[in-house]
Amino acid sequence: MTRLVVTLESNEPLTAMEVNIPPSQGVTFDRNVYGVYPVKPGNVALSAFSYNSNGEPTGMQPRGSMTWKVDLTEGHVNTLRLEANCHGSAGEQWNSVMIAAPVEPDISKTVW
Repeated sequence: MTRLVVTLESNEPLTAMEVNIPPSQGVTFDRNVYGVYPVKPGNVALSAFSYNSNGEPTGMQPRGSMTWKVDLTEGHVNTLRLEANCHGSAGEQWNSVMIAAPVEPDISKTVW
């Protein structure tokens, strides 16, 4: 399993966060996990949101992390570019916050 993990490094909490994967990078969200926006059959999932243990939208606490399962195609990028839209507790909003994430092999797939 390959995962995307986003950690909030700010000292201020967020009330909501949406993450978007721009197309043509060879990385998409798994369609069948919490936090992924539903897509029509045949379409790829490129948007997800921060969620709680029931799969409902929620915020993030400082140094908290959010994890989604992602699918990789052959020839995927080595560094994934993401855009995040974030909402603060005082009504602030940050759109198109750029995130760069290295795509690393999943060592848990190693067979001993």
